[in-house]
Amino acid sequence: MFKKILFFIFIVGMVSCQEDTFDEKQSTTTLLKTIQELELDLNTQQVQELPLDTQEAFLQYLLDNKTLIEAEQSAAIQDKNLGNTNMKQDYLELDLGEHMTFSICANQYWNDTQLWVEKNATYTISATGNWNDWKKETDADGFTNLYMNLWNSLKRFSGANWLTLVASVDQTDDKKIGSYGYLSPANSGVLYFYANDVKSSDGEENWYYNNNSGCINVTVHRLDTTDTDGDGIIDIYDPCPNEAGTPGGQGCVVNDSDNDGVLDIYDDCPTVYGTCPNGCPMGPDNTKCML
Repeated sequence: MFKKILFFIFIVGMVSCQEDTFDEKQSTTTLLKTIQELELDLNTQQVQELPLDTQEAFLQYLLDNKTLIEAEQSAAIQDKNLGNTNMKQDYLELDLGEHMTFSICANQYWNDTQLWVEKNATYTISATGNWNDWKKETDADGFTNLYMNLWNSLKRFSGANWLTLVASVDQTDDKKIGSYGYLSPANSGVLYFYANDVKSSDGEENWYYNNNSGCINVTVHRLDTTDTDGDGIIDIYDPCPNEAGTPGGQGCVVNDSDNDGVLDIYDDCPTVYGTCPNGCPMGPDNTKCML
């Protein structure tokens, strides 16, 4: 729309040859106010440089097309605000409880899974198989030795072994995974993986990656973190998902019938108050716990 407006101004300015027929100050003020209301990218100087008859024609054009201009401005703002949301439509996604498996190779500086991970969602990541750093074979937990320790300062991820599997969201937020780990992204984005090796100065593959070989299978599983009973233990790990558990009950309601501080499920004397670790009282001689 803005290009159309500029073209309109140019055409009117070229063909206009009428004499001034209205007050310059009033017309300029009205035009500037209209431009401000429509949030057009034109400043006061640009408007004042226009011939008066062009200003008049431009004002009439804006008034005649005000509804259309406002609609296009609103659509442009909406598209800008939804930019990141629309982006994820181009990638794979996991619903709660779903998983995908990817082949992740040691010689790739960035392994792009094309998988969109959601902010604050929880994913488990597991890896199977081996890959190689030149002649050294290892699994996703990587390796270390005295010689390689001399070069630790060159690692992409300093807190992980050489060739450890590392996850990265949008190539900015990295997390050591190894053979098994959790990922709860601070921000939504695309999931990448890499084998931990020497960091490149330009973020691209280097010789140290070219001498790597082999691929491992990496499975990403989005956890269903629903906690129906609200006891802090998610349903998939809660043996009593519909009943809020008591402390120490591992998701279920447990009692301490004799109020001795030892839950019935661990108490060898659940109906008798005891001071012993097993929930039973001391024996007659006060030296041994009763069973």
